[in-house]
Amino acid sequence: MQHPNGRIVVAWNPLSFDVDIRGSSSQWMHFAVTAKNGIQVVITVVYAFNDKVGRERLWEDLESMANSVSYPWIVMGDFNAVLSLEDRFPYHGNGSDFLPFQHCVEHCKLSDMKFSGTFFTWNNKQGGKDRVYAKLDRVLANESWIGKFQNAEVIFFPECTMDHSPFMVNFGSLPENKKPFRYFNFWSNLEGFHRTVAESWRKDVQGTPMYSLITKLKRLRFDLKKLNREGKGDVFMQDTMTHKLMIDVQDKLQCDPGNIQLIDEEIARRKEYQWAHKNLVQFLKQKVKEDWLKLGDENTKVFHNSIRNMHMQNAIFSIWDMKGLWHDSHEEVHNAFYAYYEDLLDTAMRNRRRVLVSIVQSGPMISDQQAVFLRCRQIIIQWLPETKITNDGEILQQKSRKWSER
Repeated sequence: MQHPNGRIVVAWNPLSFDVDIRGSSSQWMHFAVTAKNGIQVVITVVYAFNDKVGRERLWEDLESMANSVSYPWIVMGDFNAVLSLEDRFPYHGNGSDFLPFQHCVEHCKLSDMKFSGTFFTWNNKQGGKDRVYAKLDRVLANESWIGKFQNAEVIFFPECTMDHSPFMVNFGSLPENKKPFRYFNFWSNLEGFHRTVAESWRKDVQGTPMYSLITKLKRLRFDLKKLNREGKGDVFMQDTMTHKLMIDVQDKLQCDPGNIQLIDEEIARRKEYQWAHKNLVQFLKQKVKEDWLKLGDENTKVFHNSIRNMHMQNAIFSIWDMKGLWHDSHEEVHNAFYAYYEDLLDTAMRNRRRVLVSIVQSGPMISDQQAVFLRCRQIIIQWLPETKITNDGEILQQKSRKWSER
């Protein structure tokens, strides 16, 4: 649904949710959300006008919605108004400017969701005594929502280079899965990469060649992870360090918003981060030569969002099991997969035919000499330390030709 003066964009994953947009205006969008597991909620996203008169229509619309909402309901976004004196620093006024908002919240029977992170969600980014802070962004919930989602909370993040703080509604943590190891090509450009690989691979492992190979690969995996944690090159390190310094100062300002020295330091740290981040974006442009990377005003966001969307498409959040039962929790989906493959690959099959050794022995078999060679492949390579990997194949091919001639 589009409104001629709309300023709000709502996006969702159709594989997980069904969304029914009930209405919209230039200040709000109202829609019902139904999850695949049947849970239904109502959400209203707000982007209020800057002027007091314009917001009066918003308060009236919210009060009208509250009279017809029977499901769990949250109202979230930028209200461009405060609820109390503590929500603005420094505060200038007689207190009457936030009364219409208070009246609306009381009429709708809404209250702030439990939140963590930054308290002030907006500042004017001015220097010295001209800096102003306010809590303009919030998430309000009705009693039905609070009773339904008791573990939910809102996390407000530092504003970074923006004037508003982004926030996220968290419904609770899912069981953590071990992430599979992935090798990233840019690791080979890191300082110390070749030394790390050589030192890890040079350490001797006792056992069969296959056991030795697997053990070395596992050990190398942890060494590469350690190398990755220590830093991804100068541009990555500079981006991470300057971002942390900026966030630290912004956190301090939340506790001491009138400190002029901290305000000046925050401005300087923000400029340093913007410079380092610009260098990182330019580096990514050179490393990833794809046209879609040029889209948007934040190349790293475009890049990581595309990867995240791909992972979401591959993820399985619900499944029908072999008995036709529907599962949508993390543990139930895991158990359904496990049960399917256990039934498919289980070796305890009563009707399995026994292998007739006499038939196997009557067919072509490798010789004892060939068996010895297969067990000693890695030893042969170690005998020729100067031989490159590309020559490894030639050696094995020559040996194979000798066997074939026999």
